[in-house]
Amino acid sequence: MKILFGTYYLCWIFLTFLISLIPVPADLGPLLQTLIGVIVLGVYLLVLSSLSWRVIKTMSFRQPRDAVGPAVIVTVLLAFFLISRQMPFFSGVFGGALVTANLLFGATLLGCFLATAIKRVGELVPVCITAAVADGISVSKGPTKAMIAEITEYYTTGGDGNIPLVDFILIKIALPGYERLVPVFGVTDWIFVALLSAALQRLNLSDNLMPGGLSSSSLLAVPVAGLALYITIIIAQLTGLFLPAMIGIASLFLVFLVVKYDLHRKTRRIDFYYTVIFAGAVAISLLVYATKLA
Repeated sequence: MKILFGTYYLCWIFLTFLISLIPVPADLGPLLQTLIGVIVLGVYLLVLSSLSWRVIKTMSFRQPRDAVGPAVIVTVLLAFFLISRQMPFFSGVFGGALVTANLLFGATLLGCFLATAIKRVGELVPVCITAAVADGISVSKGPTKAMIAEITEYYTTGGDGNIPLVDFILIKIALPGYERLVPVFGVTDWIFVALLSAALQRLNLSDNLMPGGLSSSSLLAVPVAGLALYITIIIAQLTGLFLPAMIGIASLFLVFLVVKYDLHRKTRRIDFYYTVIFAGAVAISLLVYATKLA
């Protein structure tokens, strides 16, 4: 576990530092800038998915009580995260990469822990649909909409003034030609990705698209959930829209389960009941909250 912990942090920090050193010509056109961004983001998510996959393979809890030790680790990581936000050092490339690695490692562990509630593949239906409904409403009318406006204003004005609270939970990467790390998605999106992959792992299934997806010796991983996140981010960047990432993740993941694992034949009536109850409750709560904000 110690080796895995160190490897996770070192790989992410080294990748961030390396990419930040890549020179970019001043006269580079918008098309090439976009292409570079797409490639760099793909490299980041491949590395992140592969590192997180090793964590998921190692920390596949069979019972919630097996996660007591990792829960302590998450608590320590959270304490470090809160302290780091008060120190100027962590606003630079190296410090920012360390904080981001901390967020991602903690998010992966948390996703593994949450996955212990999944006992059947059909139970992923209410999980995915509820998450998609929550993210969709939150982005369009709920608290996420207000956060997006706040963080957009902060970065378009050059990062002047007080740092918005939401900035603390954004995953940031280095892009060639940028002096500061650039936010690409929220930590909750990665918790969701890890949860889905870990849930399948507990069921001796896998969403890893690389050959030998279930093998513990596989060095690279391209989980369907991670690929869906990548596609959603790219579409958002190309269109200039803030798209609810969990909708894209949940949609592609459910399609994968139908095609690969016959989800439509393994879903029980109770799964549909839970979908209506949980998704409905979340939707009503967020709409009421949005009404109060208006």
